[in-house]
Amino acid sequence: MAQLGARMNGIHEVRGSIPLSSTTFLQPLMPYFMYVLKSESTGSSYVGHTSSLEKRVIEHNKGKSLSTKGKRPWRLVYNEEYETRSEATSREKYFKSVKGRLELKGRGIL
Repeated sequence: MAQLGARMNGIHEVRGSIPLSSTTFLQPLMPYFMYVLKSESTGSSYVGHTSSLEKRVIEHNKGKSLSTKGKRPWRLVYNEEYETRSEATSREKYFKSVKGRLELKGRGIL
């Protein structure tokens, strides 16, 4: 133990102590969103996912996405929030399926 203390510049371990600061570093949770847009010019819809919903809708309306550029302006009609990207992408894939589209239509979203 004395050798360990010398290697730690004189800091000695005290068993059973509570550290003054956290010993684990937690990353802040960044939410992910699955979203549905509706084109106000054509009536078509777009389903996607993002970690920054407001920013992404603005990008769609500025024409920064090739798949939505020609159908501007877009209106956000539905979104869901998830803790992980994989959850958001799974839900996005579902709503891009026939069953998912029918659900959105049945709920009056599309």
